[in-house]
Amino acid sequence: MKTHDFDFDKISQSYRHSCKESVRIYNKKNNSYEFRIYHVPLIWFYQKALTFTRKLMPVLDHLLKKESYISGDSISIADLFAFAYIEQADDIGLSLSPYPEIKKWSDTIKKRNSIQISRQKIKKYV
Repeated sequence: MKTHDFDFDKISQSYRHSCKESVRIYNKKNNSYEFRIYHVPLIWFYQKALTFTRKLMPVLDHLLKKESYISGDSISIADLFAFAYIEQADDIGLSLSPYPEIKKWSDTIKKRNSIQISRQKIKKYV
C-alpha cells in the first residue's frame, strides 16, 4: 500500500484514463489510518515513475563509469531488465544526453545479436 500526504478527494472522479488504487490515508479525527479505493489518473503514475527514474539515472550513470555492465564486466539479467526501461526513455520525454555512460551502455546492448533478433521478431506484430 502507498501512503500519500495529499488529498485524493480533490482529484476529479471523471478522468477517462484512470485506474483504481488502494490508498492508505491518515485520519486526523480519530488518529488512525484508513484504506480507500480511488480512481487515480494514469498521468499521476506516469509522473511518479518519471520522478523516480530521474532520481536513479545519475546513480546508474555513475555506476557505469566504473563497470561495463550493472553487475560487473559481463552482461546479466539486471542489464537486460534495466535496458527494457531505458530504451523507452525517448518515448517518455527523458533524454539520455546528460547520462553519457548510460547512453554508451545502452548502445552496446542494442548492438547485441540477441536484441537485434528480438526486435526483428517484434516488428512483425507492432
